[in-house]
Amino acid sequence: MKSPPQSRPRFADDESTPDFGPNNATKNAFGEGHGVDLTRFTIAQLLQLRNDATLALPAADLASIDLNRELVLQMLSIQQLQADVLQDDGTPANQKAQVANSLLSTLKQLADLQNSIFTSERMKRVENVLVDFIKGLPEDQRRAFIDAYEAALRA
Repeated sequence: MKSPPQSRPRFADDESTPDFGPNNATKNAFGEGHGVDLTRFTIAQLLQLRNDATLALPAADLASIDLNRELVLQMLSIQQLQADVLQDDGTPANQKAQVANSLLSTLKQLADLQNSIFTSERMKRVENVLVDFIKGLPEDQRRAFIDAYEAALRA
């Protein structure tokens, strides 16, 4: 007996995928208790699925947002947009330049974020070495250093 063909979500430019109307959404999307095979999607399709899912989810608080991840996903979206725009001969040059500038800006933000994280991690290591060293000092010297350090942090 032949197994039924695997289905995948339908995109506007892809007529080979099934309709996910309200009556068929769960059955077509997940089959009989199986998840969606995401390996069959292009990056553009996966980004679109992610965007659609994000819009469908309830708003989260700011603390639950992973800014690193969001920035990387933004960069991937812009890279995909750039690839699409560069292939389209009908797109004006100024719009192609705007997409390129957006990508450069996002890459700069990623570089700045990486630098900030590196600096922060390095400072943590320096503080750990300093704390270990201070533990070996006499109590009066420890207290004097901690008081001066806390005063400097407040300034």
